[in-house]
Amino acid sequence: MKRAGTNLLLVAAVIGASIIGSACSDRAASGEIDRTAHAIDGDECAACGMIVREQPAPRAQLVHRDGERAFFCSIGDMVAYRAGPSPHGEVVATYVEVLPADADPATNDTARRPWMEAERAGFVLGVPRRQIMGEPVLVYSTRDEAESAATRYGGRAVEQAELQSEILRHLQE
Repeated sequence: MKRAGTNLLLVAAVIGASIIGSACSDRAASGEIDRTAHAIDGDECAACGMIVREQPAPRAQLVHRDGERAFFCSIGDMVAYRAGPSPHGEVVATYVEVLPADADPATNDTARRPWMEAERAGFVLGVPRRQIMGEPVLVYSTRDEAESAATRYGGRAVEQAELQSEILRHLQE
C-alpha cells in the first residue's frame, strides 16, 4: 500500500510538471512574456552575485523563454552565463546598456544608461578599465560609434557574435 501511494505521488508530480511546463511554453509561444528591458535596482548579477546597480556601466540583462529575467554587472559575466545551460530555457531577448559616444572609459560611474537590443549594439574590446570584472567591454548604440571609440582608445570594435567567442576564449586562457 505504501508503495502504491508513493507511485501515485510520483505520477501526480510528473503530470503537474508537464502541465506547468506546457503552460510556460504556451505563454512563451503566445507572446505573454515581457521581453522589454527593465530598470535595474537591487538586482544581483546572475553570474557572480554582485549588486548590478553598484557596478559601472555597461551592464546587461536577458529574458529566458519561461519569462525568467537575469541581470549582469558586466558584459563579460553575461557572456559567461550564456555559455552554460540554463534551467529557464533559451534566451529570447538580450539587452545591454549603451555608453554615450564621447564616454571616457577611465570613468567608471554607475549612472543608469539606456538599454538596447544587444544584436544592434557595437562593442569594443581591448580597452583597459579599472574596477571591471573579467574582460572589459565598451558598448555603443552603433557600429560606427564603436569603431570611433576603438580608434580613440586603442581597442577593437566587434559584433555580438565575435564578442561572445572572444570573451569565451579569454576565459579559457
